[in-house]
Amino acid sequence: MKLNKYEYDENGYNILNDNLIIDFINNCEEDFHKRFPPLFAHNIIVNSTTMNMIETCHLIAQNEGIVRYGEMLFYKVSIYAIKESQFEENLHDIIIYSIDNEISDGVIILNHLPEGNAKNIEL
Repeated sequence: MKLNKYEYDENGYNILNDNLIIDFINNCEEDFHKRFPPLFAHNIIVNSTTMNMIETCHLIAQNEGIVRYGEMLFYKVSIYAIKESQFEENLHDIIIYSIDNEISDGVIILNHLPEGNAKNIEL
């Protein structure tokens, strides 16, 4: 899957269906789990433009009282954000958002980290 940044306004809402960018990311996590059961994504890798869109959307959602996404902690380093898994059976795990500026705008790479062996899957 690829996020089309032109389909989103400055607040992170999709102009076609009013979904948030975070909804799109959650759908990517669900697709990963459906394609590779019982695995869950542990790492989401995007470029800095996409990460800025995610961060802006998350902060606006929090300000509007939308709490269904849980808390995200944002950092200005190579590991950019950390959040809890959205899946009940995987709540003990966190998802790390990382930036790689060699990735094109809107491309989201998810991977599962089984005991040190990362499996990258571009959705």
